[in-house]
Amino acid sequence: MPTAGDHMQPLQDVIRQELIPKLTKHQPNDLEIEMLTLPAAFGGMSFDDPVADSSRKHSDSLRCTANLTRFIRKGATQLPRSNHPDRVMKAVLVKRRQAILKLT
Repeated sequence: MPTAGDHMQPLQDVIRQELIPKLTKHQPNDLEIEMLTLPAAFGGMSFDDPVADSSRKHSDSLRCTANLTRFIRKGATQLPRSNHPDRVMKAVLVKRRQAILKLT
């Protein structure tokens, strides 16, 4: 769902108010929480922000499953042998690299 972010607020609240304080042994401020969403290579812990990330993850999911969806809609009873896992991984890695480049 492209607008699922609105429904993710309770999850984000639990992550911010329960999980992160238990891991860090204190109640972090907004800047510290933002830093924790960074990849480990940049000093973060790669925490997802369920509200902010849900729309992007939905579009990533649509892109990664487009071929399979097309075959299912055509009524295919057998999927062709393909490099689908490789293409999915490549799509995910490209998006991650783009996100990291935006941070630098």
